[in-house]
Amino acid sequence: MTGMDYVYLIVLAVAVIATIAEALSIRVPARVSKFRLIGFSLLALLALVFTLLYARELQAQIIGYFITGMLLVFALWRKGLANWALVASLGSARLWTTLTSVEIAPEKEGTVLDAFVGAIRVTRLHFKQSPDTVAQFLRTRLDAKKVIQH
Repeated sequence: MTGMDYVYLIVLAVAVIATIAEALSIRVPARVSKFRLIGFSLLALLALVFTLLYARELQAQIIGYFITGMLLVFALWRKGLANWALVASLGSARLWTTLTSVEIAPEKEGTVLDAFVGAIRVTRLHFKQSPDTVAQFLRTRLDAKKVIQH
């Protein structure tokens, strides 16, 4: 095994641990995009099949497993509201102190949340929960004046 093989394995291990820790920290989960979940899962399955069929060298196998693992990390990353931040996507967590306002509005199947930094909308999340449930959680994390409920 080369030094890069170890780097691949360490990066994958850190990504898996971060994904698990982040998933456990979500208190109000956002609606899951089925397109993203199914798309990345199919790509991971495809990468795994090609790795098992064609990778003969250990280095090629490690790269194949790394690609498979990272695609699964992308598929399983959860969005939602955590005690420490609003988690929008992989690498996009907004600490509560950075948000200037949050708008909540009902939609036909739950709630839509728009988070703002200044006048710029930085995140839009959809929830299955009612607007009151989402607003109640937000008011425990943000100043009540920052939570705008329509």
